[in-house]
Amino acid sequence: MTRKRVGLGMKYKLLIGVTILLASAIWSGCQETESATMNKTFKWTVPFDNDKVASYEFRYARTVDSLNTRWANCVLIPTPAVPGFIGATDSAVTTLSLPLNVRYYFAIKAKDPAGNMSAISNIFDTTLTDVLPPSAITDLR
Repeated sequence: MTRKRVGLGMKYKLLIGVTILLASAIWSGCQETESATMNKTFKWTVPFDNDKVASYEFRYARTVDSLNTRWANCVLIPTPAVPGFIGATDSAVTTLSLPLNVRYYFAIKAKDPAGNMSAISNIFDTTLTDVLPPSAITDLR
């Protein structure tokens, strides 16, 4: 893993493990939108700084611009209550229900005990696709 010094913290790569749990349909007025409920595990290295990391803000949005310019408006994902030690691997496991075939962007920031926020991490993107085939027909006559 390569790290680059940025302001208070370090840039760090996010790794993601994705498991599709369920594909379903959601009705919105007269339009059907398929969605997937997914269990995601995000991992990152605790950044190096003058102080220990006190907390994280981990967010996602539908555009990179939102993460870069409207951070507080992006969806917050819960992270560990107590971050690990500098250089350790931290992770967040979350269940998200998101529409299929839409690209999402994820990023994280670290906060020190004084409340100083790091620069944004690298931005990870993913598009959820339907990977479950239809059920087999069992009553062919």
